[in-house]
Amino acid sequence: MSARGISAAKGREQRVDGRAGRQMGRRLGAALAAALLVLSLAAPGWAEDRPRASSDMVALDVLVFRPMHAVVFAVGSAAFVMTVPLPYMFGPSDNAVIHEAYDRLFRTPAKQLFLRPLGDF
Repeated sequence: MSARGISAAKGREQRVDGRAGRQMGRRLGAALAAALLVLSLAAPGWAEDRPRASSDMVALDVLVFRPMHAVVFAVGSAAFVMTVPLPYMFGPSDNAVIHEAYDRLFRTPAKQLFLRPLGDF
């Protein structure tokens, strides 16, 4: 077989492999789309039923309390990062001190800023 015949055979193999890859990609895309559709239809069933906050409370939260919590979160995060090495500099200590600082300076403000529903105080 000549070199030209070998390259033509390789070209046919690549075309067949490319076609199979596109078909697999389409099947995978269709399966993902079907899974997303099923999950999106089930999502309202996972929602919690809680009373909605009044629009005045939501506006107060957005305009006053969320910016205040953002400042508290930024200052607390900076304070936590600066104070973490201190217990280790002054001798051996248990990790309870660091966990307490993490809870008070980082975790609680983060929950208040990012996880608390609007208007829920």
